[in-house]
Amino acid sequence: MNKKLWFYINSGGGFTAEYTALLARGTALGYTLPSAATQTAQNALIVALKAAGIWSLLDVFYVAMANDANLTNFSTLNWVTPASYQQTIVGSPTYGTGGFTGDGSTGYLNTNFNPTTNAVNLSLNSASYFMWCNTNSGANEAKFQMGGGIAGGYRVGLSIHFDSPNTYTRCNVSSDQATSNAGAGITTALGLWHLQRSASTDYNLYQSGTLKANIVANSTSLPTTFEFLCVRNNLTAILFTNKIYSMGGCGSGSISASGLNTAWGTYKTAIGL
Repeated sequence: MNKKLWFYINSGGGFTAEYTALLARGTALGYTLPSAATQTAQNALIVALKAAGIWSLLDVFYVAMANDANLTNFSTLNWVTPASYQQTIVGSPTYGTGGFTGDGSTGYLNTNFNPTTNAVNLSLNSASYFMWCNTNSGANEAKFQMGGGIAGGYRVGLSIHFDSPNTYTRCNVSSDQATSNAGAGITTALGLWHLQRSASTDYNLYQSGTLKANIVANSTSLPTTFEFLCVRNNLTAILFTNKIYSMGGCGSGSISASGLNTAWGTYKTAIGL
């Protein structure tokens, strides 16, 4: 067993059961573990998410940002249930201190999580899909940062600055929903992007805990394919991004966008990013 993990498990290091399980999974798979300081910060992130009432509402949660370029494999683990829905690295995204950078052509992260068959907290009319984008950009990107679909289409999507006027999203809906970048005050791609549906009639788009748009669009169906990050998925991965993905996940529509953003911001500060 990794000596750092043994020390914290057996010396009353104060780690939550959830984080201890994550470290144990990484050790069992032979992965390099985070430094002691980063382990403390990551455990504190779980504590903060619990305090905000968010942790129990998550289905999957992935943290790629750790200020350590040696944690490629550990960063693919699902924090909620470490033995399930581990991300598969497809193509050639690169890993660094801030997370995974899409290669813009073939690379993405497959969560191996299918909302239709695997969701516990997420449902058609109560859903959150979120990710932290660690790269700024201009307009006319024509790329997708996350997505999940069905045969012949997709139901979840985020494309920041897809073209000059708009950012495009879908949240359990069958058609693209355009949000005016100028009208919503979307001036950067950086931040925590959160699609939150709590009703059949509409959903919200948040950036870093701030509501950018309430989008009136009736829910259609859940994705029936795996959720992908750094690309759109409608049975075929297309429109690959070259932005940095640092954190992502999904769960109930009751997840607080501001609470998630605050907890994540505290973690980023703790690891010096």
